[in-house]
Amino acid sequence: MPPAHPWHLTFLLLLVQQQTHIISACSGAIDLVFCVDGSGSVTGNERSGNWKTQTDFVKLFVDTYSGNSGDTTCDLPAGHAPGAGDECGTFKGELGLKVGILIYGDDQGTAISLSTDYQAIKTASTNRIETGATATGACLTAAQTMLEDTSQGARSGAAKIIVLISDGVATDGTTTPSTAAKAAGTKIIGIGVNTGGTHGGECLFSDGSKTWPDGSDADCSSGDRDILKCVSEPNKEYFTRVADFSGLAAKVNDFTQLACPMDCTGSFSDWSLCDVTTGTQSRQFNIVNPARDGGEACPGEQTQPCPVDCSSTLGEWSPISCIETLTQYQEVIVSIPPKNNGKSFVYFFFSNMFQLIESF
Repeated sequence: MPPAHPWHLTFLLLLVQQQTHIISACSGAIDLVFCVDGSGSVTGNERSGNWKTQTDFVKLFVDTYSGNSGDTTCDLPAGHAPGAGDECGTFKGELGLKVGILIYGDDQGTAISLSTDYQAIKTASTNRIETGATATGACLTAAQTMLEDTSQGARSGAAKIIVLISDGVATDGTTTPSTAAKAAGTKIIGIGVNTGGTHGGECLFSDGSKTWPDGSDADCSSGDRDILKCVSEPNKEYFTRVADFSGLAAKVNDFTQLACPMDCTGSFSDWSLCDVTTGTQSRQFNIVNPARDGGEACPGEQTQPCPVDCSSTLGEWSPISCIETLTQYQEVIVSIPPKNNGKSFVYFFFSNMFQLIESF
């Protein structure tokens, strides 16, 4: 990749709140906000190809993420009724996916708040503006606000995702807003696109390694390191780079895979032996992959009642009287009482009758 100007940076960040196979759609309640770069370096006439490629990627991401790839039945004509794009793929009203779009430069404007209308979302992604600076931090702040603001369509309990696309070094800083987003439970994933600066520097992976996930030697530009400071831990897992905007489409499955909530996977162990004291037995869940990005959490230990049979011993025989006829007996001494329909016991064990015989 040819070196870019050291202060000209192109990158894409995905922030995810709430997995290792290719997925075609993400289900469940997910609030996703795009920050689309509207700065002059992307939207200017001489770079209009980058703007179109960027917006095409946003539409492809929405298609893939919602399971609508290749499905034209949801591509309704312009001017359709509001809400007509509901029930397309995983857009299931309040129970499914919602997408919002912010287009930013010096500041940011809302193209569409969190919506379930598939066609309106794809139309809004192409709204073009042109401005100078790259207020990345401001867009992170606005996007996080949208994810928390019910008046903008946010839902409590939904997984939260922000997709931030930028082709320049942030002019207002990203440390404070990215730290705040992660503190709120938002996962951050970064994709570098022709990141600026000369490659060959240390990547500063949080695990101290010197290789990419595929085992190849890692070298990073200053732009790469800028993104790595923002992403979630382990930062190597949440960072990917491509050579230019045209490389985004080929990696859309990778991006949606990272952004999708994943449920915990694993299996339960066998039930333990019955505890005769409590009348319960338990089993543990053996985790294969923990929950990720708002997926269903792993279950904890489970217990259930189990039958406990009576356990007892016999006491001494009762004494015999020399002046009356009687029945001799033994008392049952119970050490473990029955529980949960376990076998019961008899309190007394009766023996033979004894009759007085007088002697002269």
